[in-house]
Amino acid sequence: MRLLVALEARLATGPDGTISSPTGVEGPAFWERYLDVFEHVTVAARTMAPSTGDDARHPAIEGPRLTVAALPDYHGPWEYLQRRAGVRTALRRAVADADALCLRAPGPIAAAAWRLRGRRPFAVEVVGDPHEALAPGAVQSVVRPLARHRLTRELAVMCRTAEAVGYVTEETLPKRYPAA
Repeated sequence: MRLLVALEARLATGPDGTISSPTGVEGPAFWERYLDVFEHVTVAARTMAPSTGDDARHPAIEGPRLTVAALPDYHGPWEYLQRRAGVRTALRRAVADADALCLRAPGPIAAAAWRLRGRRPFAVEVVGDPHEALAPGAVQSVVRPLARHRLTRELAVMCRTAEAVGYVTEETLPKRYPAA
């Protein structure tokens, strides 16, 4: 079975074409828990050229059973809107090759993959809270209240309709975004 993991991480493409995690967080060890269960894992994430030679010190994450569906790189919501069509095109191809999805949410990449999922089974890993992240005073934007409402509601629907949900907190996130 082939799994697509859609997440907000930014990966780096080295001069030789290898893709790594510039922070090391999404390095090879991170993907072992998925590879223990699935035959193949595709990671859908933004990719960028490394900013310094220091990024090359992290090992490549791709291997025989793990590939990267490179999404256009962007910073922030306005750049996302500019690159949204390219993100959706790349995600559409990646989703079409997957049997199941794992959405590390919230975020525009996980949400776009969710909308493109068709009838594929999916799980959600709730790694943040848009209700708190977009609380009054947290972000200065005229669209903050609208974004807070929409993203909170969207994450709740994702969790209610998922086959499985995991949370980074024991109480707060499961109460706000309960699984069915």
